[in-house]
Amino acid sequence: MAPIMSLYYARLNRSSVAHMKWLAAALIVQLGAVCCNAAISSPLFARGYTVLPSPQKVRLGANDFEFTHSWRLEPGAGVKPDDMSVQSLREQLQGRFYLKLNGSGNAPAVHLVVAPNTVTVGAATDANKAAIAEQAYRIQLTPKA
Repeated sequence: MAPIMSLYYARLNRSSVAHMKWLAAALIVQLGAVCCNAAISSPLFARGYTVLPSPQKVRLGANDFEFTHSWRLEPGAGVKPDDMSVQSLREQLQGRFYLKLNGSGNAPAVHLVVAPNTVTVGAATDANKAAIAEQAYRIQLTPKA
């Protein structure tokens, strides 16, 4: 009786190994597809950053830099210092990253510009793309003052 059980175990083991190899190959292919797709669609991801929601348009400079509390927030054209967009950005930085921008004068700057229709609206869950386009904004980080 022992040889029959050994034979059954050997068959189960070979089958399990083949099944595990198939699963590993499928996982590698799936991960490769996800990573390649994200890298193609996002220059931020290609640099190692994950941003949600993903911006409609991104233009990166040649070098990365550190973003700290020593930066300042500079409202751009059409944005008042007490504007809701400025308050929201400050609150989100504080709430999510515990980052309060304290810089002034010649400190590196976060430039916030709200400019309708400056970005072509891509895929969105909201069907009213005109309303989304009216809310377009640009955030530019300038490490050198």
